[in-house]
Amino acid sequence: MIRAVICDLDGLLFDSERRTRAAWKIAMRSLGHDLDDAFYTTLIGRKIAISEGMVAERFAVDVMTFRERWRAEHHHLVTTGPVPPRPGALELIAWLEQRSIPRAIATSSIRSDAERTLGAVIHRFHAIVTGDQVTRGKPDPEIYLRAAAALGIDPRECVALEDSEPGIAAAHAAGMRAMMVPDLKHPSAEVRAIAHGIYPSLIEARHEIERLLSPGGADSR
Repeated sequence: MIRAVICDLDGLLFDSERRTRAAWKIAMRSLGHDLDDAFYTTLIGRKIAISEGMVAERFAVDVMTFRERWRAEHHHLVTTGPVPPRPGALELIAWLEQRSIPRAIATSSIRSDAERTLGAVIHRFHAIVTGDQVTRGKPDPEIYLRAAAALGIDPRECVALEDSEPGIAAAHAAGMRAMMVPDLKHPSAEVRAIAHGIYPSLIEARHEIERLLSPGGADSR
C-alpha cells in the first residue's frame, strides 16, 4: 500500500542543479582548477559538506576557501531570478494535494537553500528534511527515514522520487519504492537494478504513482 510521496529537490522538482554546478565551476576556476562535468556528476545528491570535501581532496584546495567562493557565486546566481520547476513538477504537487496524499522533501541541500528554491510551494509539503539536519547523507537512508517519520508513515508505504544515484540508493535502503527521473547523469546498471523505475519526466512518474495507488497496483512493480 502506498500512502505518501517523498521528493528530492534540486534537479528533481526544480532545475537548480545547473546553477549550483555553474557556481562550483566558477569557484574552482578562481582557484586555478577546472571542475569537469564527469567529476561533478559524482557529487550530485550527496551532503554538501561531503561533496566539498571530495573537491578539496581531489584538487588539493582549502575546503573553507572553496566553500566561501562557491557560496558567494551561488548567492549571486540564485538572486538573478526564481529557479524554474522541472517539467511536471507543479502538476505533480497539485495532483498530490488534490488527493490529500502526504508529501515531504528530502534534500541534501542546507535548509536556507532549500527554502529559497522551494519559494511559494514550501507550504505545500507536510515535512522538509535537509542535509544539515542529518548525520549521514545520501546514499545512507537516514534522510528518507527521517522524512517518513516526520510524516508518521512506514517507509515501506512511501514512494521516493529522485534524480541522483546516491538518492536512489538511500531511498531503496530505507525500504521505499525509489523512482528515478534523471537530470544531469544517466543511471548506471546498478541503480537501474534497485530502482522501481526510470522515467523521462515527472509526468510519467506521476502516472506510475497513480497506478500504484489503484487497487492492486502496489502489488506489482
